[in-house]
Amino acid sequence: MSELIRRQFFVMRQSIDDYRADRLSLNSLIQRIEGAGGVMNSDRWEDAVSMILLEMEQINADVLNAGTELSEKDKSDLEKFLLGIEELIARFERELPAGNEV
Repeated sequence: MSELIRRQFFVMRQSIDDYRADRLSLNSLIQRIEGAGGVMNSDRWEDAVSMILLEMEQINADVLNAGTELSEKDKSDLEKFLLGIEELIARFERELPAGNEV
């Protein structure tokens, strides 16, 4: 099971990298993080990340509804949220058992 979770964290990290490199939209980033989290089927993870994703979704919705680009404040806030997700990933990975058990 821990290998499955590690793979989902890899997907999340790769998606964050792709977003930062402008290879992925904010909407797609959110969907990938939510999707990978769903595969993990962990209430602890969902509880930890839900408020961050909600804030990111709000920014995304505001920008889409207004038909504008992300403001500098939005970009700054999103980067803080991404750093928060990366910190959560690192913390959860430290709690996983060592090895490649499935």
